[in-house]
Amino acid sequence: MISRVAIRGPGLPARRPGLRRPLVALMLAGAVVIVTACAPDGTDGSVIRDGPVALGLAVPALDLDDVPANIADHYEFADANRNLYDEIPCYCGCEKSIGHRNLTDCFVRSDANGWDAHAAGCKVCIDESIAVRRLMADGADLPTIRDSIITEFGPLTTPTTTTST
Repeated sequence: MISRVAIRGPGLPARRPGLRRPLVALMLAGAVVIVTACAPDGTDGSVIRDGPVALGLAVPALDLDDVPANIADHYEFADANRNLYDEIPCYCGCEKSIGHRNLTDCFVRSDANGWDAHAAGCKVCIDESIAVRRLMADGADLPTIRDSIITEFGPLTTPTTTTST
């Protein structure tokens, strides 16, 4: 019969059964606590400040040449229609995870220095933008568009805050 030492290699201690999994779980839990407890701006991350969104600004601006044309179109449309997108809540959970305030923040960096990379990888943001564009093309006004987005996407999660109530 081959001993555990022979299986693990010379000079390596035999593995103690049952000890590794709890240790790995403890290390992962500690890492999660550390990552979620500290925001990049030195706060504890529990309060979202007014003004630039610190977490989103820590990521380099997106280059629209690096995304498919249909996704880039949503970015350009959001920029051209900021007054509308500012009033549309986002329902992907980005308010809690990266401090976004509305659908504009998903596309345009709050410091006005380029594009926010978030929406390029978020199906909810793109789906909301598709709905906004469809409703605008149908001639809907801002309150109708906002109400439609809330009705369609509202059951998903808590919305971002917007200037409208």
